[in-house]
Amino acid sequence: MSHFATYKANVSNETFLIKALEEMGFTVEKNKTIRDYYNQNAQVDIAVVGKPIGFKWNADEKKYDVIADWWGTGTREKEFCNKVSQLHEKYKVENICRSKGLRHGAWKLLEDGSLQLEAEQYVY
Repeated sequence: MSHFATYKANVSNETFLIKALEEMGFTVEKNKTIRDYYNQNAQVDIAVVGKPIGFKWNADEKKYDVIADWWGTGTREKEFCNKVSQLHEKYKVENICRSKGLRHGAWKLLEDGSLQLEAEQYVY
């Protein structure tokens, strides 16, 4: 019996996903096997080192799925997935700003937990 659960993650870019996990304080490794409470294995594309949490590409949906055994990780699945998604989008927005030649300041964390960024473009 496996203790793994699979969740849809709203993340589609590997680079942004890795940056998000690193910002959350995790170390990641690519193409690893993670092990659950019952010593069952799951092969993942991106693994959180030291935790039975990983991400596997879902080719049909063109997004990553989270595969994890949340028991004993000290992490709640909804909070984890929401934070990963939020930070993934943060890096996506920064990338869009760079590609459009926009300058941006620092991110602001609002009271509701959302992030705000102001970007500007100079026209000469």
